[in-house]
Amino acid sequence: MMSGLTVTLALAYAVTLAILISIWVRGQQAMWMKVAVSALLFVFCVASYHGWRQVSGWPAPQVLPEQFLLLSSWVREPDEKTNTQGGIDLWVVTVTDDGPAVHPRAYELPYNTELHQSIEAAERRMGQGRLQMGRRIIEDGRRTNVGAVRLAPDQQLIEFYDVPDPALPEK
Repeated sequence: MMSGLTVTLALAYAVTLAILISIWVRGQQAMWMKVAVSALLFVFCVASYHGWRQVSGWPAPQVLPEQFLLLSSWVREPDEKTNTQGGIDLWVVTVTDDGPAVHPRAYELPYNTELHQSIEAAERRMGQGRLQMGRRIIEDGRRTNVGAVRLAPDQQLIEFYDVPDPALPEK
């Protein structure tokens, strides 16, 4: 089923293609101008495709929220034979003081052995029925967090822990 946004995007590309065809077939412009407009539209289409990937459910290479509920993960280990770097995709729901977000979000992280092991442990606990919270901690140089996993150059730390039991109101 196509969403309204997908239909709108498809129509925008169709109109752009129609304009390009009319320039080539009926246009009186110089050949260099036709080629330049075609190249510019091609670059626009490629750039918009990569931009739409980040909002259409593909994992986005962005900073994780400060606190989140881990829904699932997918780990791709590096492979020297195929020269792939690997990566880690996390599906999470942002949690704030107001509660959890309405929709989950997918994040793409660079592969890290320590993070891979930490995620495997969190997935095992989820398999035992214990929901897992994640916390992104920015290291300030003065403290060290035991059990947290350091990520790439931006010095992020991630730790996973069981969701605490809800506090029941007093009688």
